[in-house]
Amino acid sequence: LENNHVQIPSLLLIPMVENGFKHGDVCDSEFPFKIAVTSTDKMIIFETQNKKMTKQKDGTPGIGLKNVQRRLELLYPDRHSFEIKDQGTVFSVILTIHYV
Repeated sequence: LENNHVQIPSLLLIPMVENGFKHGDVCDSEFPFKIAVTSTDKMIIFETQNKKMTKQKDGTPGIGLKNVQRRLELLYPDRHSFEIKDQGTVFSVILTIHYV
């Protein structure tokens, strides 16, 4: 993503989208998988939210979101927040990156 002269690696966002498709109930039309991007001249906010499936698709826990956290620490030290919220039937991720 690009906002004026600031660039964000798009591959940084893919694990959050993959996570929603892998672990989310994307077939529930009353609670669709949501992806939102908000951008200002000072920050970008990337959010995903999905209804959790009642059973896990596979038995192995993923490392995608942990890898995103580590990359954020390397790329944007002290300029980001990464919230993972597991609220029973709803799972959401909110990434905020401050440009300055």
